[in-house]
Amino acid sequence: MTNLNQTTNSPAYAFNVPDGADGAHYDIRPLLSVGDEIPYLEGDFGNFTPSQTKTFALAGETDGLGYTQINGLNYLWANHEIADDITTDISSTVAGKINGARVSLFVFDRNWNPIGGKNLLENVKIDGVEYSLNTGTGNYEDANGNVLDLGDRNNFSRFCAGYLAASGFVGEDGKEIPLYFAPEEVDTGLAVPVTPDGTGTPLISIGAFAKEKALPASQYRATNSDYTVLLSPEDEKDNGGNGEVYLYVGRQTAENPNGLTENPDDFQLYVLQVVDPTTGEVFGYETMPENRKLIAQWNAVPDDIALNRDPSVLSNWVDVGTPGVSKGNFTSTNFRAVEDLEEDPNKPGTFYFAATGRNEDSSIPPGETNFDNLLGKLHRVTVAIDPKTGTPLNGSFETLLAGGANKGVSYDNISIDRNGNVLIQEDETSDGGDVMEAEGRNAGVWRYNIAKNEGVIGSDSLDFLFELDQKAAGAEFDTETGAWESSGLIEAGSQNGQSSYLFNVMASTIDPNDDDLPPEIRQKALEILGGNYAAGGQLILTIPAPVIDLNKINNDDDDDDDDDDEIKKFSASNKTEIIKGTNNKDIINGNGGDDLIDGKNSNDTLSGGDGKDEIYGGAGRDAIYGNKGNDFLFGQQDRDNINGGEGDDLIQGGLGQDSLKGDRGSDTFVLTAGEGTDTIVDFTVSEDFIGLANGLTFEQLSIVGDGNNTRISVNNEILANLSNVNATTITESSFVTS
Repeated sequence: MTNLNQTTNSPAYAFNVPDGADGAHYDIRPLLSVGDEIPYLEGDFGNFTPSQTKTFALAGETDGLGYTQINGLNYLWANHEIADDITTDISSTVAGKINGARVSLFVFDRNWNPIGGKNLLENVKIDGVEYSLNTGTGNYEDANGNVLDLGDRNNFSRFCAGYLAASGFVGEDGKEIPLYFAPEEVDTGLAVPVTPDGTGTPLISIGAFAKEKALPASQYRATNSDYTVLLSPEDEKDNGGNGEVYLYVGRQTAENPNGLTENPDDFQLYVLQVVDPTTGEVFGYETMPENRKLIAQWNAVPDDIALNRDPSVLSNWVDVGTPGVSKGNFTSTNFRAVEDLEEDPNKPGTFYFAATGRNEDSSIPPGETNFDNLLGKLHRVTVAIDPKTGTPLNGSFETLLAGGANKGVSYDNISIDRNGNVLIQEDETSDGGDVMEAEGRNAGVWRYNIAKNEGVIGSDSLDFLFELDQKAAGAEFDTETGAWESSGLIEAGSQNGQSSYLFNVMASTIDPNDDDLPPEIRQKALEILGGNYAAGGQLILTIPAPVIDLNKINNDDDDDDDDDDEIKKFSASNKTEIIKGTNNKDIINGNGGDDLIDGKNSNDTLSGGDGKDEIYGGAGRDAIYGNKGNDFLFGQQDRDNINGGEGDDLIQGGLGQDSLKGDRGSDTFVLTAGEGTDTIVDFTVSEDFIGLANGLTFEQLSIVGDGNNTRISVNNEILANLSNVNATTITESSFVTS
């Protein structure tokens, strides 16, 4: 779909998770969806011109992102986790293809309207040979037509959590440049720094392993140190998720000012080992106690091991190592698939990393009775080197958080914002999927506040910000709980203590090449993508919604003494807003946008208008209307009348005897004990659902007929009456977890 100079026409693939009237709420802006085409960027970096005839499409499997501003424009790097055996198109107007993983560059104006995009990684330098992308064959080829041969694959494969060093590195002319690090998540994976002119030079000396990321430490780069430090986590899915954290130190020279070298005299690779400072115990597995300060020790990897391109050589060495290197037989600490690692922008030298958790091949560590990481963990490590020798100093290590109910699971990509939060994205695993299923949700993005949870053990508090909407492109693509994942989240600005974020949604079920899907669904997937772009997805920008407090707005009064003075009337814009009512009677219309409306006290009339709205009645007898869109409607206190309108709405009356009407769409009516008896006036079996909250289960319920109606009770408390519904038609399939 050609989308010249405008954002995508597709609905957002993620939505705000309702978290109360005072919870976080964002303007969720889908920028580009896979298959969207924008002008192709021509010319040199920093002086691009959008083509008048050629276009560039967003390809699928978009994972890592990098962002900076140049001359008032928003520059966005994106790498694609496309396997080497998959071919993707460039666009409908540009003949050619690319085999395997890719790096794209997009430019947006200051308002995030797209100006253009291009394929960035055009040339590769490795082993003294230069290769260029031949879009006719899709391969990187040298001057003689030889294809880039990386041993177990041609071309690149599965670029994962990329990272943009917007500053700190220099080009051939000695001037500072942004440098994008694209890591391959395959066994023989390379770290590939890509310059703005589109040249990638793989760094062999960082070792052969499945790289989730290659992150340059901010304190150790070409412009501020004599040494360059990279941290690289291993996202090893095989062998039970046996992954390490590696640290590369490169000495900067006149010939290699960036310190990215394979000269054994100028680099050293290290691997992380966690040690108990009191007992000297070496943690070979992820069994560290939560919130205990341990020692982060970095063990040197021999150069011949680091440079060997057989991944088993490095893996065997770090798992066993040289006897006497440390207590026991371990040379490293094994984590269950290290998914991402980020530096705290407020504390340079402090890094956080997430491990996803066990997979089906994992075993219980020796001497333990339980799995060391079942649902994901978040760790913190500090890094510093001797400024004279470049040798890493012992740092501190802490395990901060374990995944679980209401804390997120299957931790994947992370980011740390300038407001002291760790943002955690989920990638469903078997155990994590069970938790998502039990919580009645799909994967999403969680927020962990560092200061709030400092020192907390087991009872950490997180905010569930965004959930992926697997039905956004059609209900037929919602095939399995947690099938979609988000990735690449980065901060895109901060103001008044709140951050904006960019992230990807990898909509893997929108896949025209998935033979497990029926032909008609594969055909619809192809129509959505509009070409050969691997799989569906979307690039999203989220901005904290502005707050409109009606207490601070003067009300128009017609002075006819009919009590207008006590009624606050407000009609919102078509943008996403947070609208705070008064303690008097309010009449609020959200109009367009995905609004949050808080009626507060008194008897209010609250209408969402278009969009996916959240409406909270507060105290008082409220009339709440969702209108269009998939809304979240909460009566809260007193006897309310709620009408969902069009769309698939979630409706909860709250305290009091409420009247609930879903109207059109597949609606969910949420019940919980102790909130009074609701009347659901239009429940449609096989279309609508009853949501059970706060631990309520189907087995606890009593479902009986009452004339033409159905009564649902628990422990002799009537939760709801379903008008004109035969009790025999209400089965367990009518209930979901909320």
